[in-house]
Amino acid sequence: MYTNKRKFAPVAILLLIVMMLFAACSNEPAEPNASKGTPEPTKAATTSEPSNKAAEDEKPEPVTIKVYSHWPNMPSDDDFQQFFVEPLKKSHPHITLERIKPAEGMRIQDLVAAGDIPDILIGTVHDLTNYGKLGLYYDLRTLVKENNFDLGSLESNIMKIVESYGQEGEIYAIPYYVNYNVLWYNKEIFDKFGVDYPTDGMYWEDVVDLAKLLTRTDGSVQYQGLNVENVSRIGLQVSDGTLDPTAMQPMIDKWKPAYELFKTITSIEGNQPMKKVDFSKELFLQGTQAMIATSDITNQLMAVQSPFEWDMVTFPQHKDSPGTYGYGGSRALMIAKTSEHKQEAFQLIQSLLSEEVQLEWSKLGKLSPLTTESVQKVFGSAVPIYDGKNVEAIFKLKPKWFTPTDYHHEMTKIIHKHMYDLYEGKDVNTVIRETEQEMQQKLEELKRG
Repeated sequence: MYTNKRKFAPVAILLLIVMMLFAACSNEPAEPNASKGTPEPTKAATTSEPSNKAAEDEKPEPVTIKVYSHWPNMPSDDDFQQFFVEPLKKSHPHITLERIKPAEGMRIQDLVAAGDIPDILIGTVHDLTNYGKLGLYYDLRTLVKENNFDLGSLESNIMKIVESYGQEGEIYAIPYYVNYNVLWYNKEIFDKFGVDYPTDGMYWEDVVDLAKLLTRTDGSVQYQGLNVENVSRIGLQVSDGTLDPTAMQPMIDKWKPAYELFKTITSIEGNQPMKKVDFSKELFLQGTQAMIATSDITNQLMAVQSPFEWDMVTFPQHKDSPGTYGYGGSRALMIAKTSEHKQEAFQLIQSLLSEEVQLEWSKLGKLSPLTTESVQKVFGSAVPIYDGKNVEAIFKLKPKWFTPTDYHHEMTKIIHKHMYDLYEGKDVNTVIRETEQEMQQKLEELKRG
């Protein structure tokens, strides 16, 4: 046996060498196909095709989201591009926003009737009911949960208003912008007549005294001391709305202190408002009105052709409601129930309410609903005309929120219509009584449908 093993060893070694040579040859690159002149496809090249196809299949389909606001210029075109379009395009390039601007006289009802309902609807948190009446409410809670959206980061008082529209905790809208009220004043008029500037924390009585000193004629120019725009600016400071949300009855009798103050202001000789012009800021922006108690007018001031020196202080407080500046407004985004792209529409909400976008929003003097300190701290820092201004006044008082009702908008129109009767010499009690009567009539009409 030992002899046989030695005899066959060289043969085994020879066979092993041959096998190694054969393996080495088989690992050499394949020769080009002579008949076609191109290399044979390798295994890697063959398997790369399904891999690329899978990537293409995972790429989201392009989606267009229609956005509607019943204000033609809110948000402005620049704001829409900078804060709505560009950030969303960066994070979700497959989503395109199309802005639907209402034509003269066009209403959301007209779009609904035409079957052309936008995906996103913009309105105030006190006037979302119009969309609800059209059957457009959609509960966002599922989308909020799926996208890990933090509702706790939003101003709680505004969210209480939003939640009041639901019966069982539904969330029909997300606020993206908060309005504020301050007293804006023209320093040049104060200097001209040697009157001390207003200060933070003043009450209406103090401001009215200043208005009396500043309402005068100089040469051919009539200067006015104070513009409060309309009685609602004060009425919503001393009351909890236009209607009792439970009884659905007018609460205009509780506005009496506001009417009395409004009549005092507009009865100052020379301080009468521009007749039949509601929310008019024209005279202040022209430089002939010393003070105006109103909401944000930053953009209008930046557009003034002949700028004047101005500043701001806290909105005048009412003795019956200290610490507040009255009506707090907020704009919000809704997703229409009819939208076929609700998840994509929510990405706009997610993008707009991100801390990154809201930081830039706040820098431009737009009050954010986010309570994040970093967002609030940079407010107005990118607005040159805010340099040296008393911007802190915006945050020193709190808005007075009220529970919305289905008919708030219609009731407000009646209130503003009758407030002009004060200019015709009617007394406060008569104006309140006649306003309440028309409100009651309108309520009965609306309830009948």
